[in-house]
Amino acid sequence: MIIVMKQPNKIVIPVLAVAILGIMLLFIGSRQFPQLAAVFPFNFFNQATPSPFPTPTLSVSNDTNTFAQNVGVGIPDQPLGGFKVDITDEPVVVRRTVFRISRWAGSASANSNQDITDIKLVDQNGTVLAGPVAISASSPVITFPTPIVYPVGTTRAILKGRIGIDYATNDTITASTTPSVDWMQAKGQQSGKLVMPAPSSPVTANTMTVKKAVLSISVSPSPISQTIVSPQTQFTFANYHFDATQSGEDIRFTHW
Repeated sequence: MIIVMKQPNKIVIPVLAVAILGIMLLFIGSRQFPQLAAVFPFNFFNQATPSPFPTPTLSVSNDTNTFAQNVGVGIPDQPLGGFKVDITDEPVVVRRTVFRISRWAGSASANSNQDITDIKLVDQNGTVLAGPVAISASSPVITFPTPIVYPVGTTRAILKGRIGIDYATNDTITASTTPSVDWMQAKGQQSGKLVMPAPSSPVTANTMTVKKAVLSISVSPSPISQTIVSPQTQFTFANYHFDATQSGEDIRFTHW
């Protein structure tokens, strides 16, 4: 087919119409058959450009290395529970984090009337991730309102705080969190991609048992009653047992 242009710089309408029709067909075909778009290296069909960053993940579980143990009253940095945070692909920023405590009896907004104060979230190296804050005055909730950055890999996040005098010996404390709702506005630090913390069910830490300062002193059955002949040197008259295993803290004698 030969097209004769009688005037210079004049677009021949049939050729233009065919070109427009071809583009329309390709556009419609790409909607029906997306694989056609792969033929073109440029974003001809307004296809989404793949992100160079994969979507990061955030998963929370109980930290078994934060053992169930006795905790003292009125002592700073008592362990309240531990959580293992696993991050993939890139660091994740969590804007607001909430934990819940199994027992609470706060009675006012003043810290002195709240059960647990000076609460911090620290990592396995002792670095403070968030806090200190106090437990809510109206419910057993601990809220860290500041952003926390979790690096790629595993972070042991440990709750620590000062337990108030409302707790009695043998009371128990169990911390928990539901990541899907309690770990809020989580995003990739580099990509800005939204992250859905997992799981959607509560994650419960090991239980801590409150123990006030207690020391039990008893006489050992050894040595037994006996008759001795004097003189004697370095003779053992009696042995005493000092037992603080039921205490929530170490006990020191300044006078004996």
